[in-house]
Amino acid sequence: MNLPGSRRATSFPSVRRPVAIFFLSVFVLLAAFVAGIGALHYEFFLTGTGVDAMRNVVEVYEYAALPAADRATVDAAIAGERFVYTSVEPVPGYGGVGLSEQIGVVKDDTTYVFERRLFFDATAPVGLLSIGLGVAGLALFASALRLDMTARH
Repeated sequence: MNLPGSRRATSFPSVRRPVAIFFLSVFVLLAAFVAGIGALHYEFFLTGTGVDAMRNVVEVYEYAALPAADRATVDAAIAGERFVYTSVEPVPGYGGVGLSEQIGVVKDDTTYVFERRLFFDATAPVGLLSIGLGVAGLALFASALRLDMTARH
């Protein structure tokens, strides 16, 4: 029943639609950021040997002083293996891992230089989810802008 002077309710006013899509895009972009944190991984690999390779070394460790797990990882990395970890605990060396740092390990009078780095693993399922959410959030944002611009003309 319509009373005089009253309007029939519409499903969603066209003026509010761009605002709702904008806030949805912000939410989706925030979800992409949070998922991206889960795609951060740590990598450990051999970069070189000797004094020439030690230009950017942060710390040097004696092989014998390393824990057994770190020695096994160092030996495998010397043999050419590359390690990717989901957390910082198993990465050889001490302390946090920056975006990219090098450490040296002295074994049998040879200094081996290893790279320890933090990176975004886009091939991991959480990395793909983060990228997908980011693209969807940007598409929603562009859609909100387009709707707002057409609603004003």
